[in-house]
Amino acid sequence: MILKKRKAVSEVVAVTLILAAMTAVLGVALVMSNDQILSNKASASEAIDKAKQRVGELVALVHVEKDSNVMKVTLFNYGKEDITFDKVMVDGSEVAFSIKSPEGSNLDKVPSKNAAIIEVNTVGSTIQIVTGSGNLFEFLT
Repeated sequence: MILKKRKAVSEVVAVTLILAAMTAVLGVALVMSNDQILSNKASASEAIDKAKQRVGELVALVHVEKDSNVMKVTLFNYGKEDITFDKVMVDGSEVAFSIKSPEGSNLDKVPSKNAAIIEVNTVGSTIQIVTGSGNLFEFLT
């Protein structure tokens, strides 16, 4: 009879230890995931501003001129926002680029309601442009 009572006590202790270990592991996982979630959050006003900027970016392909190793892509920004380009890719590969006005002067962004020429030293069948606000535009050349 005494042995049975001891066995029951050891089972209770084992279950308590397992529950304590699981609680500790879940606590650590919760803290780590909470830190990850909070590190990537933006305020509501920042999210609204970003969405407005994305909606204001509207681009149309006007003309493509290809030489042996240079491609000039003329775009028209008919959106409400000036557009900056973070990345330009030709057929999925990132390339160096320059932005010029139709008159030939260098630009750092494409002004609203204006055309601009994107020059790249690669020729391909598609051009992808990632804007400063994260929009992706893809055009067949």
